[in-house]
Amino acid sequence: MKRSQTVIFLVLVLWGGIFFMTACGGGNGEEDGDQTPTPSAPNAPTIEDIYAENRELVVLWDVVNNADTYNLYWNSTGGVTTSDTSVSGLLTPYYVHTGLSLFKTYSYAVAAVNAGGESGLSNEMSALAAGIPEELWKRIAADTQDLDLLGNSVDSSGDYAVVGAYGKDGAGFDRGAVYVFERNYGGIDNWGQVKKLTASDAENNDYFGYSVAIDGDYVVVGAFYEDSLGFDRGAAYVFYRNQGGTDNWGEVAKLIASDAADSDEFGYSVAIDGDYIVVGAYREDGAGSDRGAAYVFYRNQGGTDNWGEVAKLTASDAADLDQFGFSVGISGDNVVVGARLEDGAGTDRGAAYVFNRNQGGADNWGQVTKLTASSPENAAYFGYSVAVSGNFAVVGTLGEDGTGTNLGAVYIFDKDFGGTDSWGQVARLTASDAENNDEFGFSVAIDGDYVVVGTIQEDGAGTSRGAAYIYGRNYGGQDNWGEVMKLTALDAADQDWFGYSVAISGDYAVVGAAFEDGAGTNRGAVYIF
Repeated sequence: MKRSQTVIFLVLVLWGGIFFMTACGGGNGEEDGDQTPTPSAPNAPTIEDIYAENRELVVLWDVVNNADTYNLYWNSTGGVTTSDTSVSGLLTPYYVHTGLSLFKTYSYAVAAVNAGGESGLSNEMSALAAGIPEELWKRIAADTQDLDLLGNSVDSSGDYAVVGAYGKDGAGFDRGAVYVFERNYGGIDNWGQVKKLTASDAENNDYFGYSVAIDGDYVVVGAFYEDSLGFDRGAAYVFYRNQGGTDNWGEVAKLIASDAADSDEFGYSVAIDGDYIVVGAYREDGAGSDRGAAYVFYRNQGGTDNWGEVAKLTASDAADLDQFGFSVGISGDNVVVGARLEDGAGTDRGAAYVFNRNQGGADNWGQVTKLTASSPENAAYFGYSVAVSGNFAVVGTLGEDGTGTNLGAVYIFDKDFGGTDSWGQVARLTASDAENNDEFGFSVAIDGDYVVVGTIQEDGAGTSRGAAYIYGRNYGGQDNWGEVMKLTALDAADQDWFGYSVAISGDYAVVGAAFEDGAGTNRGAVYIF
């Protein structure tokens, strides 16, 4: 029996006994015909405890003798009032709240009700909806094979998750594939596979699926070794959910750089938000060697649904071997681009650059600022991973030593901290159980007030099993960005590299383990929390 079921059973026994004594305790001597006076409103209950299971909270309160029913109010911000979400008419002194976010804190207050009215609110009590942060689902490809590396890239949007497997052979060798999973496909919260995506012009060694992104009904997939027009020039492919039929996820466009050259590796990183796509080409030479670039595409540029190029982004201080475009992110009118080998005042310290669509003029996509670590180190690779959501940008620096060796760190920047469009640093994140060579910050994702960080070399109970950490903006204090929980796989094994990729959307976090063996070798898997 689950703990929550045991708790409910005990509460029912107690409540039933009180109800029986109340019902059988005799009358007050009045005749049946006497008018019963309207009772006064009951006293407020007291919440006694909250028990947590995964995505489930059992709220328990004491019995109020003259109460007929109870109203329960809750929110996920604290300071519960009667204007918050509620469930009314509860007949028992407990409530099982299901379908919750694994990583959000919920606050509750309860009121007792009878014919005389509703009592004041009880004490407020809060809890995290995770007894133990276990994954809800582990998913593999329907046609899984050795060396597929499913989970090398992931992204999520609403009820959909997309997962790359760039090692998928298909009809050749390392052509690559991407799998689309839907939350309610095959049953409620089943996260079933609905589609396998491949390129219309797939060739060997394209690495289609090395990068993926999804927003709403559109998916973009990078294939940075695609070389139909030249050696390793790269390409990106756009798929639309209803192209070719309802939920068909058909290909609608192939993107290439307007100035494509051999070995640019366009498509190494991709991001999408609304009608804009950003594609990184970290080995684009520019006026030197491997300086890097990123390209912005607009859905209706050159015609409806044409996905035409509107801008090429480069760093204002570009230098050889910076690898600008190694990582990219976009949210609204803001783009963030990582340059992991930018030297700064040392060697390979790394940097990230913020661009805004209207900086320097309408649709100009000009550079706003350059981001660096508050305590830069050589070979820290700041910008190895980036993500952006609203006013917050997140940058991973997996090689930062901190107080050890390659512990890694993640930096959070607020668009208006320190002044409008200043993009000031507001937090530096590290793992609560950090160890040398964890490479915390290998992957990052953000959605609203929550950040997910992957650390592929975290050993756990073995070697390089990997982990992911979730941080909340107001967890542990206003604007504190505190660690909420650590995620690991239930079936973790050595060299799985869980955390190779991460994504978050709403109440669900997605973590890729590209080197999870499954029933073979390096088949890969994805875990949904």
